[in-house]
Amino acid sequence: MLGIGMLIIAVGFIALIWGVFQKVKAGRVADAPLVGTAQAAQGQGAGPKGQISSQGRVVCQQPLVSPVTGTPCLYYKLKTEAHWKSGNENKSKTIDEQKVAAQFALDDGSGPVWVDAREGGDFDTKNHNEEKSTGLLGGITGQDLIFGNYRVSTGMMSLGTKYVVREEVLPISANLYACGKTANGSIAAPGWRSLILSTKTRDELLSHATKSAKTFLIGGSASFAVGLVMAIVGAIIAPPAEAKADVGTTIVTQAPITTTASPKSDDDDKPLVMAAPAFAAEFLKDTKSTAMDTKTAEINGVVKSVENDADNTMVEFEIPAVKGKLESVSAWLPPKTTVKKGQQLTVRGTVYIDDDSPTITLMHATVVTPSLPASSAKH
Repeated sequence: MLGIGMLIIAVGFIALIWGVFQKVKAGRVADAPLVGTAQAAQGQGAGPKGQISSQGRVVCQQPLVSPVTGTPCLYYKLKTEAHWKSGNENKSKTIDEQKVAAQFALDDGSGPVWVDAREGGDFDTKNHNEEKSTGLLGGITGQDLIFGNYRVSTGMMSLGTKYVVREEVLPISANLYACGKTANGSIAAPGWRSLILSTKTRDELLSHATKSAKTFLIGGSASFAVGLVMAIVGAIIAPPAEAKADVGTTIVTQAPITTTASPKSDDDDKPLVMAAPAFAAEFLKDTKSTAMDTKTAEINGVVKSVENDADNTMVEFEIPAVKGKLESVSAWLPPKTTVKKGQQLTVRGTVYIDDDSPTITLMHATVVTPSLPASSAKH
């Protein structure tokens, strides 16, 4: 329930952002006086901050053709990105970005007004995304990728790099509505805000933006509230992580750790006394093993392997095989200690747990009660 609640919160948050954006857009359209195109060209009827809007027939002598899709248009935006992987990290880089606008005007019959769309803005665009990558040979030697009439030079050693081209196009239409500011006989982007160009009329755009704002603000608020309640309830009823771990590891538990009246160790703590399989099972209950780490312990079990070097004799005990959970239970004894594979052995030392491996090792260990295997006892 917690995960679902967080997802609903995210959806509600996105809806709220879009609702605010639509509310601001509706406010801008309502605030910008609608004047005839001839008046707009002369800057007449503009608001106190120069805001103005007009609508009319599109007049364009030399329309553009978008480079990727070949669409006749008044404006296009092109963005090219390279995506690659470096180790475990995904990386990207913008290698080209273009904004190109044709010279065009709006005319409602009273006279034309030029529209300066070179900076882009909030347009009724059609979007196209396309992704390509070089082959093995092209990635090594360098290969040009073709997207319609647009060429991307990849360069040498680009193997594994993907190239994504995003094209936004404002197609040629019979009529447009423009909302911006008056500037040198044209309608342009109003400072830090964007120019609005729409195939809808001013009334249609205002109605659409107002309804969208209301819908998304109400829906986003409701989704956010519902998601928040679900997340809080989910967090309350969710079982602790430790309880979940116990459920998943009970099938490999051998026996609980037990303490006995064994002699006290040098640090005056009672040692933990257990068989190696039980020690492993207890470790699997809690991989942090805070209750065992650095404690004095006595472990008894069957010797699985013995390794000798100049500093230590390392003994590994037999434990149940649990893949990916615990690699070994072992002890580091003094060098040249006589221990054999298959021997029943009890050792005492300080517990050291390496959670990364994971391994359990008795450091500075000593032999308590050795016992040779049956085959050795006969001799």
